[in-house]
Amino acid sequence: MRKKSVDFRILYKKDNKSDINSLENFLMKKGFSVERKVFNKRLKECIDDANDLRVRKVVLPKDKGYKIIDIEKNNCINVNKNSIKEFNKILNSFVVPVH
Repeated sequence: MRKKSVDFRILYKKDNKSDINSLENFLMKKGFSVERKVFNKRLKECIDDANDLRVRKVVLPKDKGYKIIDIEKNNCINVNKNSIKEFNKILNSFVVPVH
C-alpha cells in the first residue's frame, strides 16, 4: 500500500500541545492535510522520516515559535510564535493542494 502524501507534519514536544492544536486547526482550515507526531528524535531522522512519508513540510517547535522545513525546496523558515500574520504570509506562498 502506498503511503498517502501529507502536506504538513507537525512535530511537537509534549508540553506545547495547546499551541499545536491551534496550529493544526489553522492549517486544516486552509485545506492542508496534517499529521502530528511527538518530537523525540534527532532532526535528521525526522526529515528522513518525512521524506519517506511524502511529507512536504515539517513544522518543528522552537523556543519562541516554529521552524518550517520545506522538504521540496530544501529550505528552512522560522516563524515567530505570536505572529500568525507572518505564518499566513508563508502559507500563502505554498500551493494549497486539491484533494
